[in-house]
Amino acid sequence: MDTIRVNSCKGPKIDARAFPDVALSDFGEGAKFWTSTVAMPGTYYYFNLTDGSIDFHSAGFTLSVLLVRSVESQPR
Repeated sequence: MDTIRVNSCKGPKIDARAFPDVALSDFGEGAKFWTSTVAMPGTYYYFNLTDGSIDFHSAGFTLSVLLVRSVESQPR
């Protein structure tokens, strides 16, 4: 998450070069996205594009998902 978070950005706190089509208005208040990282048993971290914060919640909580992969994993 820290590799895609850019707190100095105006608007979404995410690298607009890597994610040019992400707009906060597309996701509603908070623009919170799940991660696959376990915080504690039964909870996962999420990333808030609005302010760049990271927090965690139970798996049953409704949030958005943003698919991300590293450059190394792209097919050649």
